[in-house]
Parts: sequence; structure tokens; C-alpha cells
Amino acid sequence: MKTTKIFVSVLLGVMSLALSSCNSPEYRPTDGNCSFIIKKIDGKRQWGIVHKSGKTEYIPCQYDSIFSAYNSPYYIKDLFIGVKNGKMYALDTWRGELLGGRGFTSLVSSKQKAPHNKSVSGGGPLFQEAKTDEGIMFFYLPTGTKWVEFGPAEAVLWGGTILSKKNGKWGILWGKDSKKYLSPITPYIYDAVISVRGQYFWVKKDGKWSAIDLDGKPVRKSQSLLNKYLSMPSMDNEEYQRKERSALFRKISIQEASYISVSWTEADYISW
Repeated sequence: MKTTKIFVSVLLGVMSLALSSCNSPEYRPTDGNCSFIIKKIDGKRQWGIVHKSGKTEYIPCQYDSIFSAYNSPYYIKDLFIGVKNGKMYALDTWRGELLGGRGFTSLVSSKQKAPHNKSVSGGGPLFQEAKTDEGIMFFYLPTGTKWVEFGPAEAVLWGGTILSKKNGKWGILWGKDSKKYLSPITPYIYDAVISVRGQYFWVKKDGKWSAIDLDGKPVRKSQSLLNKYLSMPSMDNEEYQRKERSALFRKISIQEASYISVSWTEADYISW
């Protein structure tokens, strides 16, 4: 009888330990100064991210799974993807959910040649593209600064300022190195836009072209300049970069938006 009581006591202790270990957090390594943490919440395994010490919880345990976007196929530094209820969420360990907490169904990184944005810097896409129910969210992380994110939009061309398309119309936003970063220069009202060196713009509305400055005010420009820009062939990314030093004018485009680059060495002596 005494032996039986000892056995039962040991068995209950083992069961208690097993149940305790089943409910204790699991830690798994990842890139960066953090670790994945998995907790059982309401009978469901939920993922989060903690500091490697295990004390500071950066991302609360509320995702079905989390993975790093640093590796293939995205190669996006300092970004994690949380999966919850069939959607993905962009996560930064310091700032939590990006993109206003919007879930997305697909992600295409700049390294994958994201198709709805281009940049005159490097000639290719600058932004990552996350497809949400509202449209595409665009975001990227400049060196040493916080994430730049905006949208939803349909297409983007960055060249000092940002030409952005929404609901079939184009608008112009202030761009990099501006105190007004991402604030609008114009609303989304144009059928087409040409940025000339990021200094002024040709805009098309109701079938007519006109020129405006960085404050959105009309400026006088020759129709012959517009005709020249319209007739110029748009270069692909590689050609645009190859001719950076040799071409007087270069043009890169996405859909109805274009950027005209003018040689800095000749700009003071020619009309543009």
C-alpha cells in the first residue's frame, strides 16, 4: 500500500512537470539581437519576439508563426513577417507592426524587382510592396533612420520627389531629404506626370498639359520642351545608369509617370 502511494505521488509529480513544461515558453534563435518566443495561449501556440535575454518582449505573442525577411526570397534587413489568420504583417522589433497594422496577402521586395515602383537612385525599385485589401503599401528602411511607409497606392516613381498613383490618378509628394517628406505637393488629380530633374513638373489633366513648380503653382515653359520629353524613349534601369555621365538628357518611366534627368555639368547652359 505504501509502495502504491509512493508510485502515485511520483506519477503525479512527473505529470505536473510535463504539464508545466508544455505550457512554459519556447525560445528559438533568429537574426539580430532577439529570439522568437512561443507561448501556449488559450490552447494555441502563439509566436512573438523577445530580447535575447528573454526579459524584454518586443513583439507580443499573437501570431501563428513569425519568420525573418532577411533571407531568401526577400532579403529585407531588420524586418520580420508575422502570420496571423491567413495574412502577413510587417514587424519591426522596436516599433511593432508597420503599415498601420494592415495585414497583406503578398510581399514583393526591391531585391525581387518589385513591379510597381522605380527609383532614379540605382535605377530599380526602392520600396518593398505589400498587397493589402486597400491596395499596395510601399515601404523601405533608409540607412540609420526609421521606416518610410505610405499608401495604399498603385505605382510610385521616386526621384527626389515622389510621383504616386492612386485610384487611377497621379499626385506629387515631397521626397527624400525634405523637411516636408511625404507631404503632398498636389492632390491625386492628374492623368500623367513628368518630373524634370525634380525641380518642376509637366502635368496632364483633362487632355491638356501644363507646367507647375514645387509649390504646385503654374510656371511658364516652352511647348517644345514638353514635345521633346514626350518623344524621348524611356530607358530601362541598366541603360539609365550606364548613361549617367554621358547623356545630356535621360528618361525613366513607370506607367504614365516619367523622370527627366538633366546633366548637372550642362544644366546652366541649356533649356530644360
